Amino acid sequence: MTVSPAADGFELDTDNSIVGKLRNLAGDYSLLDAGGRRINVSDISTKRIGKTFDLGIKSDEVGLYNIALNTVQKEHILLFDNS
Repeated sequence: MTVSPAADGFELDTDNSIVGKLRNLAGDYSLLDAGGRRINVSDISTKRIGKTFDLGIKSDEVGLYNIALNTVQKEHILLFDNS
């Protein structure tokens, strides 16, 4: 029997970064089910509200057993040239 506390979704609060793509640094898809198989993109929903990233599984037949998320820090600059 496989048990996962986050089998139907995942929520992450970040302070100074946001969640990037759902792929690891090698470019592999990072959401896997109990058998180590890739979860289809049509079976997930994602939301970013403020500093919270929420990932949910739409199907009751699919559970989330592995997730690897990379966070990204972004900087913005506004430059005025008064010359």
